[in-house]
Formats: sequence, structure tokens, C-alpha cells
Amino acid sequence: MASSNKATISARERVRKANAERLAAEQARLKQNEDDLVAFFNSTADIEKADSDVEEKIRKIRDEAEEKKANAVKRQATAILGLKQRGESTSAIAEMTELSEAKVRELIRLAKPKTKPAAEPVAEPSPKPVSESPVAENNSDEDEQLAS
Repeated sequence: MASSNKATISARERVRKANAERLAAEQARLKQNEDDLVAFFNSTADIEKADSDVEEKIRKIRDEAEEKKANAVKRQATAILGLKQRGESTSAIAEMTELSEAKVRELIRLAKPKTKPAAEPVAEPSPKPVSESPVAENNSDEDEQLAS
């Protein structure tokens, strides 16, 4: 019986050992899966950050380009206005610059200094409401008498 008992213990030990190895392999696999998933999601975040950075750089470059273009158009307009002020006609300027007359007029309008509207008079304080003004009460009595 001792050999049968030893065989049972030996079989149990082999099963336990096999289970332990299987569990260790499973845990190692799960740990590797976890590490790979962490790497995946970190990489996804890096991709999103890179996309965001690109969009921000593109926006800045576009803003800078728009500012440069606006400054260049102002310089064009100033040059066109100079030609106009020296007596060149709109059609002559259009011919010299290879622009349409409409574009020449647009640039001239852009270059002309903006005239400020005449200063509006300062508003006087509003009179008291009709019901509070004794003069208004007298006027309303006179109005009623005139209406009769």
C-alpha cells in the first residue's frame, strides 16, 4: 500500500506542479497582454497629441500667412493710392498693374484714411417723466382747453 500511496502523492504532486506551471504561464501571458495594451493606449495618446500639435502648428502658420498677406495688400493699396494721387487714372493704373479697375478702386478705398464721423453731441439728461413735471401738468391742462 505504501507504493500505492506514494504513487497517489506523486500523481498529485505532478498535477499540482502542472497546474502551477499552467497558472504561472497564464499569469505571465496576462501580464504581457496588460503591458502590450498599456503600450497600445500610450501610443494612441501619442498619435492624438501629434495630430493636435500638427493642427496647432497649421493654425499658427495660417494666421502668420494671413497677417503677411494683409500687410502686403495694405502696401499694394498704398502704392496704388500714390499713383492715383499723382494724377493717374483708374484705368491707367489698372493697365499698369494688370488689375481690374474694380480691384484698383477697392485698393484705393482700402488705402484712403478712414474719416472719423463728426462728434455726436453729448446727450443731455432726459427730462423728468411727464407725471412728475409740474410744467407738464400745466401744459396738459392747456392742451385740453385748446382741444375743446
